[in-house]
Amino acid sequence: MKVNGIHDKEALYKFILERMNTQLDLYENVAYRFYFIEDYSDTECLFFNIQNHAFTDGLNYISAMTLFSK
Repeated sequence: MKVNGIHDKEALYKFILERMNTQLDLYENVAYRFYFIEDYSDTECLFFNIQNHAFTDGLNYISAMTLFSK
């Protein structure tokens, strides 16, 4: 999900806190969410994700992050 309008640490903290306290419905949706903040600053963009612990168990997390680093 592309997000705009977050340009400082306070706004970023509030945004992440709201997302962390939102339950991921595993029956209606996926067990993860990816966020991309393209315009965080003139020289920085941010990419992060929130996921259910079942998604990160084992080597799944390492495999997923390896794909993003290519």
